[in-house]
Amino acid sequence: MLRELTSLAVGYYAVVLILTINAINQGSDTFQVFQSWFSSPIAVIINLIALVLAIHHSITWFSLAPKAMVIQIGEKKVPGFLISGMNYGAWIVLSGTLIWFFLK
Repeated sequence: MLRELTSLAVGYYAVVLILTINAINQGSDTFQVFQSWFSSPIAVIINLIALVLAIHHSITWFSLAPKAMVIQIGEKKVPGFLISGMNYGAWIVLSGTLIWFFLK
């Protein structure tokens, strides 16, 4: 049940993304106000909690993925560790790419 509640953190990040794009579209003054609020101590704490919950959500989904996505090639089923491994690999590659892009 905790895993299902962690989806609220994923939804929170979707809303934050929409609000960020909206603030950017409204101009630099609006974005500066948004950014100053977003760097306040309470916002940082909320985001850290949401980050931990989102990471937990991702890890538990990748662990459940082999049960949710049974892949069969001919008569053989793809082992669960390969399905989980591909999910974790994609997560690492995409995260690394985004980190490289934003820190560049």
